[in-house]
Amino acid sequence: MYKIKTYLPTLSTFCYVEEFTNKNYIDINKYIFSNDDEGLSNILTEIVGNNVKSLYDILFVLIYLRMLSVGGELKLKYSDNTGFTSSLSVTLETFLKRFLQTNFETLPVFKKDDLVIKFKEPTKLFYKNIIDLLLDIVKDIKINNKISDYLNLKVETKRSIISRLKEDIIQSIKVHIKDNSQYCPLAIIEDKNIFPLNLYNNTPIKLVKLMFKNNLSNLYLKLYHSVNKLNLTYADYISMTPAEIELLLNIYKTSNNIK
Repeated sequence: MYKIKTYLPTLSTFCYVEEFTNKNYIDINKYIFSNDDEGLSNILTEIVGNNVKSLYDILFVLIYLRMLSVGGELKLKYSDNTGFTSSLSVTLETFLKRFLQTNFETLPVFKKDDLVIKFKEPTKLFYKNIIDLLLDIVKDIKINNKISDYLNLKVETKRSIISRLKEDIIQSIKVHIKDNSQYCPLAIIEDKNIFPLNLYNNTPIKLVKLMFKNNLSNLYLKLYHSVNKLNLTYADYISMTPAEIELLLNIYKTSNNIK
């Protein structure tokens, strides 16, 4: 399998990830159309691989893979508070440049009464609930200066500690996350606040769905044409990228004077 060299902005280094194929594209769209955000998050995590840990890096790599393997243009619909609606076409290269300008900072410390919580970078595209979120982003918890070495506790123990927090505390933490979450500059397109990408809630998975969503019948139609007109096998089709299939079909149309 061909591997693509990609940048990891939070680490200021490079790594290799597997090429994004038509099989990946079809599988992703099956999860999108079944509204299975958790399953979609899992398959996307598998695609970027174990070398990519931070949510910021995962998003960067997915945008880069989408640009190379599907296409660099993303069409969006914009609506403002007055009811005005328009369509915008943006390049993913612009997204990546803005990503590199982002200052990747963790949430500030949360303090309330005798409770102190420190945070770390998120690592997931999707969270089922606030407990799932906190299990991922909490670096340390102190209650009356107790609970030592929280980071190295077992997941079950961490879940028990977080689950015992009172409801009013949980609500205060939610407000803290909302008020202090870093909003990535990917949101601003042509000076319009198109996509308020809050990296500490489930808008990351919504962005990915926006980038990769396609009509499943269209993907299978291209499979049909690839087999019947290009004489490719199914194995050939799923191993190639969407951009490669599009190129081959365009060459076929040109050589056969098909508009």
